[in-house]
Amino acid sequence: MTSATGRHLSHGGGMGDVRGGTKLVARVFADIIKENGGEIITKAKVKEVIIKNYNATGVLVKENGKERKIDAKNVVSNLQMNQVFSIIPENYFPTELVGRIKNYESVGGILMSIKASEPLEKKWPKGIYLISRLPGIELDGGNPPWGFEQISEVDPTRIIKGKGCLTQTYMCIKTKNPDEIHNKELMQKANKAQLDFIRKQWPRFDEILEWYITTAVESLYGCSSIPGQVGDRRPGVKHPYIKNLFFTGDTVSQWDVGTSGAAHGAVICASAVTGKDCLKILPEYMR
Repeated sequence: MTSATGRHLSHGGGMGDVRGGTKLVARVFADIIKENGGEIITKAKVKEVIIKNYNATGVLVKENGKERKIDAKNVVSNLQMNQVFSIIPENYFPTELVGRIKNYESVGGILMSIKASEPLEKKWPKGIYLISRLPGIELDGGNPPWGFEQISEVDPTRIIKGKGCLTQTYMCIKTKNPDEIHNKELMQKANKAQLDFIRKQWPRFDEILEWYITTAVESLYGCSSIPGQVGDRRPGVKHPYIKNLFFTGDTVSQWDVGTSGAAHGAVICASAVTGKDCLKILPEYMR
């Protein structure tokens, strides 16, 4: 699977990393919206979804310190489902679904971007590398999984002027029960563990290193893959009671994680909004 994914990416596929960077998806989408007469508003926080007689009729937003109402035939929320009660009161949801949503647990992580003068791994530079247990750090439940991808080897446009190698690493961290991601001392130890591992695996690391940036993120994936939180246990893209209200992202019905999960959820949501089978644009195994 890993080698097949790498081959897919190296030929410009959209499964995982996007050629030219993920922001290209948003830019192309923005162009399509404008070409079809749509309006894009940024820096306007949605305060609530306006609901009348169990119909979503628009949203209330706060923009430049002022509130205003935006009318809409359909409302689509891309909030993670465990944040959705901030804009839609939970009494609009079935009791069983409320409990399921409140028990969702985002997967946090430590991400590192490394710029080196040459690839770390040269034999299979376009591979996706994963280990189930990173040595040197003990988190809740044991050693965390860790992985890396040399993304500029897959997509040369991801690096300025095409010189050197850009690598991204990732380590899964809990954000709830216990909340490890906000334990600064623990995160520093985890970061040191991955650097120690890299230096042991690639002794020339410090010699070829130009810079690295480490970031701790609260939500690497929207919903952790534990019993009762995957597949058809996720909320559907259509609200069970309120007409014209839909949800999208990687915490609703779909069968993947991260970028691919968000894209799959979006296609399912588009089918629900339009009444058309948009899944036919995807390969048969993803429908």
